[in-house]
Amino acid sequence: MFVSSTWGFADLGSWPEASGATGAEAGDAICQSLAASASLENPGNFHAWISDSATDAYCRVLGLAGKKADNCGQATLPDGGPWLRTDGFPFTGSLQQLTGDSMVLVPARYDELGTYYPSFADAEESLTGTEEDGTWAVDFDCDGWTQSATGYRYRGRRTRTVRDWASQGGSHCSRRGRILCFEAPAGIDPLPEFEQIGAPVFVTSVRRSGNLGAWPEANGQQGLEAGDEICRTLARNAGLSGPDAYVAWLSTSAIDARDRLGTVGPWKRLDGVPIATDLPDLLDREIFTSISVTEKGDYVRGPAWTGTRDSGIAVDGWTCDDWTSETALGHHGQSNETSVHWTNYGGGPCSATLARLYCFSRNQDGPFFVDGFESGDTSLWSDTTP
Repeated sequence: MFVSSTWGFADLGSWPEASGATGAEAGDAICQSLAASASLENPGNFHAWISDSATDAYCRVLGLAGKKADNCGQATLPDGGPWLRTDGFPFTGSLQQLTGDSMVLVPARYDELGTYYPSFADAEESLTGTEEDGTWAVDFDCDGWTQSATGYRYRGRRTRTVRDWASQGGSHCSRRGRILCFEAPAGIDPLPEFEQIGAPVFVTSVRRSGNLGAWPEANGQQGLEAGDEICRTLARNAGLSGPDAYVAWLSTSAIDARDRLGTVGPWKRLDGVPIATDLPDLLDREIFTSISVTEKGDYVRGPAWTGTRDSGIAVDGWTCDDWTSETALGHHGQSNETSVHWTNYGGGPCSATLARLYCFSRNQDGPFFVDGFESGDTSLWSDTTP
């Protein structure tokens, strides 16, 4: 799968690569034209992750027409996968995992030529018209992808995983964007192995206020120590190895988060996907994938308390009075984000109960390898242009 190197308006028939096709079919034509120009195998088998009133994206990327609710015209609901990005790293396991469990292993940052798109580059949005479950976002498709003057369409964002990669919400039809292209699979194959040595990291399954001592999982601890205890309690309850080695990614007025990790890296999520090779890589404005997997293995999104800038240092005055108060202000990151926003997204009242915590282990774990690559080879997961 890839994100299109070209970008344009929601009237897909106006794109040069549409070759006279219109509407959602023009999206398929664009994907196929780009796949052919990049000399990808079976270019005619590529389809756009785009929905309209007649066909859901779920069905379209399998090379089928119709609605997911009607099994795409099949006897049972079809499935397929896995998909890989053009850099070779797995994007998701299967279509049902992608649309049911929100299993997005890495963000869609590579085009058909294998070119890497950094955060905040041109046309960061993708045109989808599609809900998280792969179905049509009703009337959010710019009149079936035929006009760009009025109305709204659902969009995705290529720096994000878990739902927002394709279903972040509405955006005006006059805004330009790219297209997400998938090769229709012949069936379902196993995911290739892709693990390396690294310290495990998770985001908490529970989310509560910035007064961390009030969390039941804090076991009577307060402030920063409460954050660490929350991580350890959840790790212990989930049966993770070395639960007492976890610390929360939090800054206070006395200490910065970057000075609390106890290891120089690398780090990986609990599903094995790498996050960063070392501390400079963790703090270089982009991480390899989002910290969006909980201690239970679920894929989630939403804010996570950090009190921390993308440089790893405290945001002064935004640490909920060192994580002891619900009347102060707190800074948070976005757990399905891979840009600086993973730790440095925004702030708000500490009384909000919707934020999680990031938990970093001080213990290395592994090994784990990419199929066909020796353990320790990081060539597949550089977060810069290869």
